[in-house]
Amino acid sequence: MTSEASALRAATEVPSRCGFVKRSGALAGGTALAGLPIHGAKCGAQFSGKIHAATTRMYRDQRFASDNIAWEAAPEKISPWQAEWNVFLHAIRNDRRHNEARQAALSQLADLMGRAAIHMGRVITFDEVMASNFEWVPGGLDHFNENSPPPVVADANGRYPVPVPGQWVEV
Repeated sequence: MTSEASALRAATEVPSRCGFVKRSGALAGGTALAGLPIHGAKCGAQFSGKIHAATTRMYRDQRFASDNIAWEAAPEKISPWQAEWNVFLHAIRNDRRHNEARQAALSQLADLMGRAAIHMGRVITFDEVMASNFEWVPGGLDHFNENSPPPVVADANGRYPVPVPGQWVEV
């Protein structure tokens, strides 16, 4: 096992916890941050980066600093944006269809399944999500407007409900 793999294993072999930390500004080196998720362990992960250079890192703990990186993905040969552009241009030049609606829908479905799995504390299946009638907005989005009450409201102390695995229902 490499020292990177050992560091990653050590960083993740701690009691589980989930969360999401939003950060503004930038890390050293000019890496702009949109958000830093913390899922499954007491270590942070960064999935962000400069406009044309994705950054994927795992940290030893929840301190997001360049001297605390447990693992970092190797730079890609071409950026994901360039790869997408290449596919798009290939379709145009070869008079082929280029429709990513299905891929986008499946990506969104995976996101919904992942969030529900974390919030509910169990495996969520494709069929379960597809059969679900769950709605975040009471009465459905068709009736939601600027005068509607918010789907989630704070308690008397200004705190919003937190999903508790095993108690929270989202699917």
